[in-house]
Amino acid sequence: MVIQSLGDFRGPAKRLDDVDLPKIAHRIGVGEDELHAVMDVETSGTGFRKDGSLQRLFEPHIFYRELGPGQKRDLAVKRGVAYPKWNPRGYAKNDEKFAIAYSIDPDAAIRATSWGFGQIMGFNARLAGYETAEQMVRHFLEDEEHHINAMVTFIINAGLAPALRRHDFRAFARGYNGAAYEANGYHLKLASRFAYWQKKRDTPWSPDVKVPPRTKQIESSIILQRGDRSDAVKALQKALNVLGYDAGRTDGIFGALTEAAVKRFQADHDLLVDGWVGDKTKIAIGAALKRNKSEPAKTPLPPTKIPEITKRPTEVIEDELRKRGSRTINGSDEVKEKADSLKELARKHFRDTIGKLIAGGTPLAIIGALFDFLKENPWIIAVLIAVAVLGFLYFEWKQSRVASQTAKIADEQKVVAEKIAIARVDDAIMGVR
Repeated sequence: MVIQSLGDFRGPAKRLDDVDLPKIAHRIGVGEDELHAVMDVETSGTGFRKDGSLQRLFEPHIFYRELGPGQKRDLAVKRGVAYPKWNPRGYAKNDEKFAIAYSIDPDAAIRATSWGFGQIMGFNARLAGYETAEQMVRHFLEDEEHHINAMVTFIINAGLAPALRRHDFRAFARGYNGAAYEANGYHLKLASRFAYWQKKRDTPWSPDVKVPPRTKQIESSIILQRGDRSDAVKALQKALNVLGYDAGRTDGIFGALTEAAVKRFQADHDLLVDGWVGDKTKIAIGAALKRNKSEPAKTPLPPTKIPEITKRPTEVIEDELRKRGSRTINGSDEVKEKADSLKELARKHFRDTIGKLIAGGTPLAIIGALFDFLKENPWIIAVLIAVAVLGFLYFEWKQSRVASQTAKIADEQKVVAEKIAIARVDDAIMGVR
């Protein structure tokens, strides 16, 4: 795509009118407090910078994906503006990196950047109601009202409006900010800012006032995601099972197993691995079914023929990775085996120590010999026996404590190994080797 220069991303930059927010919020049945919360978390409450240019944040790992294999990507990697994985240090000198990326491929750079009040990614322009990322950016240069309308359109098309209406900020943050929302505390920030705005007086506005038509909503872009319950989810599960991606029971509940199946399908078909079923994923599933020359069963299988799921989804994937010879999983198994051996050794040492204490053994034999030797001195026998016994008990207590600590270390190693395995499973789901 040939992009006419967007200059320094400055335009009329009209600020938001007070009445804009309640009018736009009315589209999804919320008040201005909910939108204020999202705006504050995303951009600290402004769609333009102090210099009048559009708020933006370039994402090098998205640029890497948008470029795809080829000379442009190689050049971008060489110049330090494209990474295969997200890097928290990648935001340093962000504007400089964006300028370099823009010089390499303007369209990919715009698609790999989040824009405006709602920090909408360029590649999500269609979900925000625009044909292209460039069209969205040019429109944003004019008025902050366009930012908020696009943000609400995205919320509608991404299926996030119900979560925002019921103030389920965890579910909303997961859909709006991605799977890493919890690590960044987005849900907590949203709840905090919402509580703040709840204490402020709302802008007077009546829904009877006619709201002018806004950017069209993409009716075909309804997304299925984890937590949904519908016949559409049931059809999705049937299709995935037919294609060999275990989505679990065809019960119409989009749970962890269904999400894992969607991600594996997306990874295998060069799609964005996000676990959401939008237009591209739906089309790809339909095409795969045609190639497979098979349709999903019209009626659910009898419950008696559906194998009971005895493992968590992550355990199922872990087993599959183990069969494929994953070095990470094998390494995790080795750590677990060594930890079990260490723990068993500690248990044996503890049992031996207790056995000696009960059965007597060498320490008690020595005490007997001393008793015979000192029988002519009865006044010190009791003292010596007491000292010997106390010393022996102290020594054995110390040894038992070492054994207990060794067992604790073994348990900790097993926990670490389990975390390694789970991390590898998550990487596999996300398509990372």
